[in-house]
Amino acid sequence: MSAVKRRKQRVPSKKYGQRALFVSLGILILLIVAAGVIFYYQPFKTLLPARKKPFSPLPPSFTTKEKREVKVFFSDYTKDRLLPESREIDLSKDLVSQAKHIIYELIKGPKGDLGPTIPRGARLRELSLGQGGTVHVDFTRELAANHPGGSSAELHTIYSIVNSLVLNFPEIKRVQILIEGKEIKQTLAGHIDARRPFGANRDIIGRPTLPRK
Repeated sequence: MSAVKRRKQRVPSKKYGQRALFVSLGILILLIVAAGVIFYYQPFKTLLPARKKPFSPLPPSFTTKEKREVKVFFSDYTKDRLLPESREIDLSKDLVSQAKHIIYELIKGPKGDLGPTIPRGARLRELSLGQGGTVHVDFTRELAANHPGGSSAELHTIYSIVNSLVLNFPEIKRVQILIEGKEIKQTLAGHIDARRPFGANRDIIGRPTLPRK
């Protein structure tokens, strides 16, 4: 066999090797991109409540015939914003009962495509209205212990609670978040100073539909 024929026979194998190399590089790039997407969205997905444990019904004291529509804020983690969902809560003369009902709706989580903001297992211990329109919302330890972390997820947790209360009730001006009856020592999950009461944050709302006070 001549040298020319031998070179012609080697060309296909060389092209095949290059093609296999490009395919391998493409697969590697796709895996890296997929890992990055999973890493970014995972903190929000871990806020989802466990499906095996259905949410407990509202206490009998919440049950009334009259209803009112409220806006409850959940996470649009694809755009890093909070968006409202409309809910009906029981209407009563007791502001604290209505505010508790809103927190129960937050804990139940979104009905549509939005993401949850309250970590799984977290429950409301107590809610009270103090002086100057400051509401104290006391959660169980899971609010911090089961929080996935990340500055965006932490902001969404805090302001879903605060905006859902302040923007639905003119009487509520600020919200102080407590855990097991105590003020948070510094941060909820390592990023946001939560030792003080929070006012509403309209800038974090992606689709503001509520009128300004």
